[in-house]
Amino acid sequence: ASGAVVELGLYTLLVSFFSVHYLTANILSIITGILVNYLISQKWVFESGRYQPRAEFLAFCVVSAITIVFNQTIVWLLVDYAGLHSVLAKITAT
Repeated sequence: ASGAVVELGLYTLLVSFFSVHYLTANILSIITGILVNYLISQKWVFESGRYQPRAEFLAFCVVSAITIVFNQTIVWLLVDYAGLHSVLAKITAT
């Protein structure tokens, strides 16, 4: 939930206050949320020593890339084709 709060907060800040294009803001916010999730997972989720840190990070990056593609596509479809407000589309996609 922490990563999602960071992601949505940054997205809203970028779109609403800095007029960043919604798709650019989406990618930046997703990457930031993913990094927050990774750092939290390192501390409280991943079992220390079970896998090599490089393998953990690679697996995390692969899953994250898939997440970015799906989230970006959903936001784009909801904004450009369904006419949803970009923040509402972001909440829905997340």
